[in-house]
Amino acid sequence: MSDGPAGEQLAGEQPAGDDPAAAAQRTRLKVFGVLLTYMIAGYFVIGRLNLHRDHYWDVALPFEEQIPFVPQLIVAYALVYFVVLVGAMRIPLMQLAYFRRAARWLALNFHIAFVIFLLFPVAALHRPPIDPEASVWLALTGFYYDFDAPTNLLPSLHVQMALMGGLLCWRHGGLTAAVGLLSALTVSVSVVLLKQHYVADIAAAALIVWGTARYCGMDFRPGEWPDPAAVPAQADGRAATR
Repeated sequence: MSDGPAGEQLAGEQPAGDDPAAAAQRTRLKVFGVLLTYMIAGYFVIGRLNLHRDHYWDVALPFEEQIPFVPQLIVAYALVYFVVLVGAMRIPLMQLAYFRRAARWLALNFHIAFVIFLLFPVAALHRPPIDPEASVWLALTGFYYDFDAPTNLLPSLHVQMALMGGLLCWRHGGLTAAVGLLSALTVSVSVVLLKQHYVADIAAAALIVWGTARYCGMDFRPGEWPDPAAVPAQADGRAATR
């Protein structure tokens, strides 16, 4: 993923007349738009392709049929969008080097998930029948069931995004860290109790998030953000984030 002219300018010197904050905002919006488009398009295209598979791998553990169905957790399930937005958008505007590194980390998670979806298709076989008129919780859950194909399970991209958002929230410290971590854990539990995923899907998601964070050099320790003007550039053109 290219850092773009604005990113290069912010990592080094600003040309005369260019507003650094405006340049940073443009770069962030472009990167966010590309990531969002890639994630949505890739997920739904692969999901529809996987509907026509002749074989699905069974990763369900013996006890998973006994796990209760709790449609009220559809609200917790939707927290993933909140936690990712808070974690990413609270990165200070001028910390573009850290933002770009986080963007690469998210993109790598999407890449890995999509490859596994194609090579190792798993289907949701424990989804219960839904009567949307029985309750608002069932109606909301049924809505998710309708547009989200029962494939693309391993790893849980939903949990990957929740954990990534939670870790980014942890970097901010304080209340943001607590809310982000709690939201990520709640989302991880909800995907199983809504019969959207198996336990193995959550474990795979957590392993991928951990491994890619180490590979990308992500640092989630709370603390003061460095002065962008004082951060030296690395050999790959990025600025050091700590």
